[in-house]
Amino acid sequence: MRASSSKNPGERLRSLGFPSGVSPSGHRASGTILLEVVLALVLFVAAAAIIGAGFSASVDSVERQRLSMHAVNLAASVLSELQMGLRKTDQTGPSAFPAPFETWTWELILAPVETDTAGSGGLTQAEVVIRHVDPPVVYRMAQFLKEGFRGGGSNVVDVR
Repeated sequence: MRASSSKNPGERLRSLGFPSGVSPSGHRASGTILLEVVLALVLFVAAAAIIGAGFSASVDSVERQRLSMHAVNLAASVLSELQMGLRKTDQTGPSAFPAPFETWTWELILAPVETDTAGSGGLTQAEVVIRHVDPPVVYRMAQFLKEGFRGGGSNVVDVR
């Protein structure tokens, strides 16, 4: 072995004629490496923040869709119960649903339908308003019912 091999790399470079802190390629090695590490860290944090924000928006959107679908199902249930006579038309609300739906309320709005001819023709518009407090959701569904209607099909109008 030669005696120069026992020197540390910095001393060896100085013995070859390079100034202190400069690599054989002519760049300051320690500053460049630190800059590359900081730049890589900044890019990683920015990418993680963008991916996290996208994931959060996606989860929020799925939750809104779930609540909206739940409101549609509750409105259809109230109108069906009204048709079958299980709900009375004097319960206009707002009323809370029984457990496990206690965070939801429903309201029934009845209005006679006026036609071009005299009178209402025996039709009533039944509008159900479903509300959820937190997060706030309001859904409306309307249906035309004949007076004394029980069972059978009818027109459903979605009035969002």
